[in-house]
Amino acid sequence: MPAIANAIYAAVGVRIAHAPFSPEKILNALKEKQALKAII
Repeated sequence: MPAIANAIYAAVGVRIAHAPFSPEKILNALKEKQALKAII
């Protein structure tokens, strides 16, 4: 499983800690990352 998490991180720049690695989970992580960028 770590290889899948690393591949997702390399592709989109967000780290997903726990399976399942669903598209919704990745999208939510991307939105959260973008929101944190907006604060800074």
